[in-house]
Amino acid sequence: MFLDANVLVHAALDTRELGEDAWKLLKLLKARTLSLSITPLVVDETLWGIQKESGKEAALRFGEILLSMPFTWLDVGHSSVGHALEFYRQGLDPRDAFHAAVMKDFGINEILSEDPHFDRIKEIRRISIKDALKGR
Repeated sequence: MFLDANVLVHAALDTRELGEDAWKLLKLLKARTLSLSITPLVVDETLWGIQKESGKEAALRFGEILLSMPFTWLDVGHSSVGHALEFYRQGLDPRDAFHAAVMKDFGINEILSEDPHFDRIKEIRRISIKDALKGR
């Protein structure tokens, strides 16, 4: 399953139930009972979101946490650009289009995200934080 940056931003900044649940997912990842894939673009988007709300130091601290996590790291390659343009045409924002493109490149069809824009893409099944925690 691919991990969208908004889940990480919720874990870092949201003190409500959604943020706590996002942390629970990261703990499952750390315990290796959940497998999640990301790209450097996800980290970039996450750091930017945290920096806007809480400053650069908070973003750096969270970035260090991300480096310690056992994510499956995926590369964004040349083929991703063409696929991203396809998803951009279908209504995704550029960064989300790149996430979808990398997913396509690696044969991943599920994304852990709170972003309903991914629901527009028939090749992608979006799983919310709550749904990902069900049965765990």
